[in-house]
Amino acid sequence: MTPVWYRMSEVRKFFMPGGPAFPGGTMTLNLTIAGIIFGGWLFSRFFDRIKLPNILGMVIFGIIAGFFVGDLIPSTLWDIEPMLKSMALIVILLRAGLGLSKATLKKATNKVAFFKPFILVFCSSN
Repeated sequence: MTPVWYRMSEVRKFFMPGGPAFPGGTMTLNLTIAGIIFGGWLFSRFFDRIKLPNILGMVIFGIIAGFFVGDLIPSTLWDIEPMLKSMALIVILLRAGLGLSKATLKKATNKVAFFKPFILVFCSSN
């Protein structure tokens, strides 16, 4: 049986610039953006169905897509990458914050209030 890392490298060769998947070398900007949006949506739906946070599906899709097709992404997207990272972080924080209920916050605050003296003692001791 072939090792996993070898099989992964064979799959990666398929997506390399000039490989069978993209003989031209890189994807177009429109195809890249559409692929990112559709893949994130698809993974989000899948993770929602298996009762996991859908934002986790989007993050895992981003990691997988970056590994396999990172070489095919046009340089224009790499130029605006810092802005896209900031926007993604804002979306993640907003979705996480809007998913909280008052009961969850109250329960978490009680736990924090209980552990706060211990945290202060451990952080301030030399």
